[in-house]
Amino acid sequence: MDRNEFEALRDLKGKRITDDVVFKECRGHANNLIFKKIIIHNSLGIPVELNGEYKPSHSAFSLTFIEKGKGPICRFDVNSNTHGNVGRTHKHSLTHPKDQMAKQNLPHATARIDLEGLSTSEIWAIMCEQANILHEGTFYAPDED
Repeated sequence: MDRNEFEALRDLKGKRITDDVVFKECRGHANNLIFKKIIIHNSLGIPVELNGEYKPSHSAFSLTFIEKGKGPICRFDVNSNTHGNVGRTHKHSLTHPKDQMAKQNLPHATARIDLEGLSTSEIWAIMCEQANILHEGTFYAPDED
């Protein structure tokens, strides 16, 4: 998928997630909580899944969109590792139309200071709104009781 195809998918109306999003402990991920392979239904028929990880030790939250069988196409990192001069809260994407997202593992990032200090539920709602995704299930926030 290149940048133009990604933008068409991102801007596509009517995408849906029908599953509940539940964070679970997972071997190999220390004390972090994760979810994997949440399907994003879309009218283009592109197989897209969403993975997430929450690191309670420093309230870091990541959401990674993956084109199944090809690799990541977009990632939000909140309170994560510092990425260049954009800080700990940023969105990974490509900047050039011909860049191949999966082959380059999303090298470019832009600051997303609007997500700093928000709960995972608030970040989830913003991400769904900005990506035109209707979540028909329940989001079980890992940072709330």
